[in-house]
Amino acid sequence: GLVEQWITVNPKQLSKLLAIDYKLWSESGGKYGRAPLVRGHPGIGKTEIVEQFSKEFDEFIVITLLNSDPTDFKGIPAIIDHHAVWLAPDFMPEQDGKKRLIFFDDVTTAPPSVQAVLFRLLKSPEHDSGRYMKALGRNNFVILACNYRSDRAATYPLPLPVANRVNFYDLEVSADDWKAYAVSQDINPMLVAFIEKNPAHLLSLPKSTGEDSPYPTPRSWFAVSGFIEDGASEDVILPGIAARVGIGIATEFMAFRKFEKDIP
Repeated sequence: GLVEQWITVNPKQLSKLLAIDYKLWSESGGKYGRAPLVRGHPGIGKTEIVEQFSKEFDEFIVITLLNSDPTDFKGIPAIIDHHAVWLAPDFMPEQDGKKRLIFFDDVTTAPPSVQAVLFRLLKSPEHDSGRYMKALGRNNFVILACNYRSDRAATYPLPLPVANRVNFYDLEVSADDWKAYAVSQDINPMLVAFIEKNPAHLLSLPKSTGEDSPYPTPRSWFAVSGFIEDGASEDVILPGIAARVGIGIATEFMAFRKFEKDIP
């Protein structure tokens, strides 16, 4: 599919591409290896796909740059054998042979000064990135993720040197893919049937720039399923669903639910 000028990938394709990127990273280092950047609308499952991929690794490290400062990655100075050295922060991996996946989530919510850290990390997995930051090593793989700037996600543009060192993968939203995953996760069958009949309601971003309001995404439909399965009473079903996906679609779902229940 296409998102504006970008070619999109489905979850299965993305998983295959992540595996290829790690193979290139681990076998060729900085020659052909590049970190993947998974991009897409909020709530469509970017993080979940990376988490699934992380099962191939010994350790999964999640770093949110929004809560970071550039100095966080330098560590702190210490005197060892009469020399000043920088002790790496505990969240940065060692080169000890273990396979680690380092996931920088919501990278574009961080200001450029923090994003610049990525340039030093991604220059090469085999070479130290200046005075402070040690090389990641080929076993320690980096994946990044972000939302689109058009999604009102409070984002900054990536520095051009960083953008030129990552592979951009735009994740598409598919009702068929969501249905298969939802069934495997025991999502409420009525919700699955509703989305199957109304695939456009799987993801509908708010168009207004006025008052904030809930809207449907794959993530929020999972939240609706949890709410229903928890045994909410009939008098709070509609407001509870509306709180998660918005009043319009919640009302449609309730009509669909009543119709399905009334069928003999």
